[in-house]
Amino acid sequence: PELVKRSPELNEVVFCRYLYPPPLAILLVPLAWFDLQTAAYKVWPIFCSVALFGAVVYSGRIYRLLRGEISYGEGVVMLLFLAFIFRGRTTDLVSGNVSPVLGFLIAFAVYSWLKGRGVAVGTAMIPLLLFKALTLTWCPLLFLRDIRWRTIATLAFWTILLNGLTWWLAGPEIYRHFFDEIVPKMAIPAGEGIVAKVFKYFGIYPAWVYTMLKGVGCAAIYWGYWRRFNE
Repeated sequence: PELVKRSPELNEVVFCRYLYPPPLAILLVPLAWFDLQTAAYKVWPIFCSVALFGAVVYSGRIYRLLRGEISYGEGVVMLLFLAFIFRGRTTDLVSGNVSPVLGFLIAFAVYSWLKGRGVAVGTAMIPLLLFKALTLTWCPLLFLRDIRWRTIATLAFWTILLNGLTWWLAGPEIYRHFFDEIVPKMAIPAGEGIVAKVFKYFGIYPAWVYTMLKGVGCAAIYWGYWRRFNE
């Protein structure tokens, strides 16, 4: 209610609701330095455009690192990335699309992982975890064979700091609200993904099938990662 009182424009956008873990609000504080129109249609699009550029650059660097030398393939990877970008828009805050930022963080985290930069990996994983839990399946990799102590320590540091600040600024009630009222509703697929589309048009959501497929995929990744260190 307080947020709507401060920004009445939010009532005009039905899907403009905060459904993320409480600590993420700390990372989004800089957007509150601007009015809603400026943040939504100027600041956020510029930020996303810069993130897209970073995602393209680090995708090329990953290819170069894996190949071991500079090659034309690196340019092909970057061109393919750019071609995919042209299919969509750089987005604005009102539409709630954070994919450009997540794409950059994934590319940066993977590159840092390959370079052995544990602190950078852990720092990049935090927003990915808070926005969409994208790197949750990466966590077991931190303990396989070569334990990534720096990344684990970095994750612990940011987790304690962000949750501590959130608790101090807003109190424990928002955590109760999040886990009791928001998390249960997250089980309902929504958005533009394949799962959401199938559910929307056919009313089918076999959660156990998706969970099994995810488990098989993760198991394959963990096994391949572990095997690489034992060849």
